[in-house]
Amino acid sequence: MFQMTGQPTWRMEQREGSGDELVFDRTNRVFRATGHGRLKMAAQSMGTSGFLSQPGSAATNLPPATNHFVEILCDNYELRTNLAIFRREVRVSDRLGDQLQGEMTCALMTLTISGTNELQKMVAEHQVIIRQEDNQFTADNAEYTGTNGLLDLTGSPAWRAGLREGKGDFMRVNLAREEMLVRGNAVMRLPAAELGQSAFTALGKPKQGESKATTNEFAEIHSRQYFLAPESALFEGGVRIEHPQMKCACEEITLLSPPELGKTGRMMIAEPAVVFDITDDQGRSFHGTGDKAVYTHRVTATLTNDIMVLTGRPAMLEATNLVGRNNVITLDLASHKLMAPGKYTLWGTAPAVATTTLRPKKTRLIK
Repeated sequence: MFQMTGQPTWRMEQREGSGDELVFDRTNRVFRATGHGRLKMAAQSMGTSGFLSQPGSAATNLPPATNHFVEILCDNYELRTNLAIFRREVRVSDRLGDQLQGEMTCALMTLTISGTNELQKMVAEHQVIIRQEDNQFTADNAEYTGTNGLLDLTGSPAWRAGLREGKGDFMRVNLAREEMLVRGNAVMRLPAAELGQSAFTALGKPKQGESKATTNEFAEIHSRQYFLAPESALFEGGVRIEHPQMKCACEEITLLSPPELGKTGRMMIAEPAVVFDITDDQGRSFHGTGDKAVYTHRVTATLTNDIMVLTGRPAMLEATNLVGRNNVITLDLASHKLMAPGKYTLWGTAPAVATTTLRPKKTRLIK
């Protein structure tokens, strides 16, 4: 056994480190650093994707750089042939030169290393916090697999990305593809304005320059599980939306950003057994039910389209002194119109001028 004290340091190939005391057990091939432990190694040793580097950053797009490294600070660590254990106040930082790519803190971290000195698996335990710029993950346990770039979080896992945040019983993150699955008691919280002026947000066009949801208003989506990707989101199982102007319940909601709708365009599909209650900017309340609701929002230089199509056998929309039933009900939110093509049922005490205007194909128009 070989022992060193007095601010000792060590270096081996692309690794180097230090501690208050260094001990090398030649018989068992175990290396220990005790007190103010530090280990620095090339970033590619942590896997091809890197659980701390931002997708799309120079750290993930460029060939391995000599100034891209991972530094681990802790109270003590132990290195074996294909295993590394870091204990107490563990802090991991991924740096490209002087630029911090990401960092993680925990109480215990175990690394499983392959024969080629590349990371196979990372397991972090106890008060795990992973940060990447304005993104953050927290959990009791985190497990990252270097071969496929998947990060699994358990033990009250939660995430935050800017003003968005969420939680669930289990989270799986594909950092390279920017995808995330949240399963079990899944909740997502986001600025209310991000749901837009959808049919579920308010029935009515806001005044120019006004927003129905200010930056300090938030909406929550509850479901059994949800899957988030850069251009879409899928919520499944007992989906419930709580919004300052709306409540909605159904079994599945899909949020999309189709290219044909442009950069600001979006689409929301809710099904089946859709039930919603909304209040518009003039204080009017609406209640609707249907088998499916499809909302489309698109803004161009000349107009704004806000259309919700409610379908069912039949779909129903209730407002003050007005009830409408039809297999298809279309709400044109930009022009404040309700249309029911074909055979429809409409009753209530709406003003005569609003109920006598007809459009082709027996479409009823309500202003």
